[in-house]
Amino acid sequence: MAIDKARLDYYKNYDYPVHAYTFFHNKFTKVHLLDGKTFSGYLIKEYTYEILLIVNRKSKDSDTINAEGRIMIPKHSIKYVENTIKAKSK
Repeated sequence: MAIDKARLDYYKNYDYPVHAYTFFHNKFTKVHLLDGKTFSGYLIKEYTYEILLIVNRKSKDSDTINAEGRIMIPKHSIKYVENTIKAKSK
């Protein structure tokens, strides 16, 4: 999907939050760490030095999800964070 001029103007005029992690609160997010690991889950809380991510846990022998887990990730170990923006229908 190419970004058209109207969409680019939308992002240019958007009222951005003071803290960038606000974009990811309560949304399904992928967190890529400096060591190459990736965690996918919902970013629930951002602290001064960490973020709290809720993830699905799978057993080692199976692909079925067994439980929900919390992961506290230090911000200094994060390479980048991403999520998908749903395109608005015209």
